Amino acid sequence: MLLAELIERPPKDTILRYQRFNHLNNWALIRYNFIKKTEKVLKKKQGLELLFYQITTDVNDYIIQIISMAKESFGFSHSAESIFIIATELIQNAVKANFKRIYFKQIGINPDNDEEYTRGLKNFKKILCKNSAHLAHLAWLLSFDVVFRVQIKNKNLLCFDIINNVPLYDVERERIRLKRAIAAKYQTIGEFYEVAGDETEGAGLGMMVIRMVMKGISLNPEHFYIFEDNEKNTIARLTIPLF
Repeated sequence: MLLAELIERPPKDTILRYQRFNHLNNWALIRYNFIKKTEKVLKKKQGLELLFYQITTDVNDYIIQIISMAKESFGFSHSAESIFIIATELIQNAVKANFKRIYFKQIGINPDNDEEYTRGLKNFKKILCKNSAHLAHLAWLLSFDVVFRVQIKNKNLLCFDIINNVPLYDVERERIRLKRAIAAKYQTIGEFYEVAGDETEGAGLGMMVIRMVMKGISLNPEHFYIFEDNEKNTIARLTIPLF
């Protein structure tokens, strides 16, 4: 699909916004002339974000196009495809986290109770495979959204953010910390899986995939981190130095 064809027809149930006056809290909708506006925004070093509720082929295509346009506008050397692989992994995690919260609320799971959480997670995996479209519709109705954002920090740092508008559960926060620490010890995905595979939240290979891709494009692991902002959003951020 050509860039012009894609940008002129954004995916269904998505919102495209740009950052006005380089001020983080001043965002405006892009309603028309999407390709021209997107190019103009990125060339002016303004932020751009895409809001969505589920992963679709169109959303993925749209994101790789935005990353490619950012590469052209900002001139970083890392491949757009590698950045996209990392973004895709993080987006899948964010969408799944939102779906999990919807399901837990529906059946009354207390995530702070280890036994309830384990039981709920096991059932959620089954529901996710069969009813992802229904969960996506509920995410739209309940405003459980995910945002893919591109913006400049401190004039020389390009940030790719994947944001979901819910805080981490304590058990999720701890599991992320452990997985990152464990992934740092291994050199290959096979070695990591053999020693450290964790089926509680899936195989747990996501962190290792991200680490390996970053290594392949000579990007220090310190340029990827996960945190919560003052509004209790969970943000996974990949940063690229601009020289």
